[in-house]
Amino acid sequence: VPEGVNSIGVNAFAGLGMEEIVLPNSLRDINGYAFSHSRMSELSIPASVDSVGNNILAWSDQIQIIRFYGDKPEYLDDHAFNDIASEYQIIYRKSANGWDDVEGAESFIYYGDVSADGVLDENDVNLLNQYFAGWPAIIDHEALDFNDDDMVTRADAMYLARYLAGWSGYGRKH
Repeated sequence: VPEGVNSIGVNAFAGLGMEEIVLPNSLRDINGYAFSHSRMSELSIPASVDSVGNNILAWSDQIQIIRFYGDKPEYLDDHAFNDIASEYQIIYRKSANGWDDVEGAESFIYYGDVSADGVLDENDVNLLNQYFAGWPAIIDHEALDFNDDDMVTRADAMYLARYLAGWSGYGRKH
């Protein structure tokens, strides 16, 4: 789905048997049955989404993970995840708010994504460098330790930059 799209309509991708979809950071609304009958194993929902309609993944038999990168949407239909034909897990960023009342939802840390936008990119490297320079930066502190050494240092920014450049041996260990 291209950047700039802010709403996915009712039944927009229903019945297409999609195996993968990338949602843009401009997206605000996902309406009912939007991805029903999909073959996706995972759906990642950007932090920008503030409304999720009913049965968005109805009759999808391979979905395992529904990952939210932001706070709980302002409107999350009580039946948003009804009629899913497989066992699934809802996970959300550990730093996100509002998820305590969603039964079965669990938190995760997306290491390196210090901007908390669900994407590992040069923006994260820049924010890390600003953080180390003492500039005010709004960052996800739990995501800072990218190189998995239990410390937050400039090496984390270097590891992230090298990982983004495709260098081998510079990914997160766990």
